[in-house]
Amino acid sequence: MEKNDGAVPGEIEPENEKQLLQHILTVVNRLDNRIKNLENDTAKIEEIRSSISVFSSRIESLEKSVEKIYNHISQMEAGIEGLGAVVNTVIDKCAQNKKDIGSVDTKLIEMEMEMRKSEKIYFENMQKLQENVLDLKCRSMKYNLVFSGLEYQRDENVKVKLREFIKTELGLDQHIDFVNVHRFGSPGLNNARPIVAKFLFRSDLEVVLKNAYRLKGKQFGINEQFPREIENRRKPLYPLMRKAKKEGKKVSLVRDRLYIEGKMVQAQEGTEDETVTRNKEYRDVLFDRAVNNPQLPPLPPRQYKRARSEDSVDDTSTSPTPSTPR
Repeated sequence: MEKNDGAVPGEIEPENEKQLLQHILTVVNRLDNRIKNLENDTAKIEEIRSSISVFSSRIESLEKSVEKIYNHISQMEAGIEGLGAVVNTVIDKCAQNKKDIGSVDTKLIEMEMEMRKSEKIYFENMQKLQENVLDLKCRSMKYNLVFSGLEYQRDENVKVKLREFIKTELGLDQHIDFVNVHRFGSPGLNNARPIVAKFLFRSDLEVVLKNAYRLKGKQFGINEQFPREIENRRKPLYPLMRKAKKEGKKVSLVRDRLYIEGKMVQAQEGTEDETVTRNKEYRDVLFDRAVNNPQLPPLPPRQYKRARSEDSVDDTSTSPTPSTPR
């Protein structure tokens, strides 16, 4: 062991003391650096902690938002399920409605077909009924003749006048019984209303008709009385009948049917009756002359107008009384 000459025991040598201090300073510096590092780390930890707190609050807010969204989604899912049930119900009802509409369409088609059948039957029955009524009208007029051109006289006896006309103009001396005789309609030939006469016997009527040719060229006319419908059907047949007679063919006009040589002939559309046209022109001439000539006596009004029967078509084709069927 070396001896320290002149040194106090327990004392450190200056060189060693300096080294020791230097060493202590180094240690202290290290500790200071570590403390500083620890302080820095603590600050960072605080920052991290504050950041974590912020994140935690944000996460909590997000969790609340997510929970709200989840609740909304749950409600929407429940609503969608309800809507799905409603849609399914609507689809089922639509399908049922389609079936019902199809059934209704089928029933409507069947009803339309039935209505068409019923309408056809109705029109056929109406036509038959009209023809039956027309036949009854013809039968009620079977014994009637219309005399045109006999001048009117005040307080005249039409029946006596008609008998005198038949005797003078037709040359028939036989006694003819009438059921009823009267004037009717509008003024015609000689500006006089025609006379309708209902014969008691058909044979007397046929005799008068057979002698009607004696009136050719005179201002008189004799015709069988028919309903207006029959008259309209007969008019187009007159030219064909005259043409066939000129050709020497056997002709028969029964109501509205024309038979030539035993075969029924149909009138063509647009055929006009020349005689009817001439009669209308002649009637117009007489009417104009009566209007323009004040010397002609005016036509007196009817004092007692006879009530028309239900079988009458109009005033120009009225049957005075019903007659026995043909």
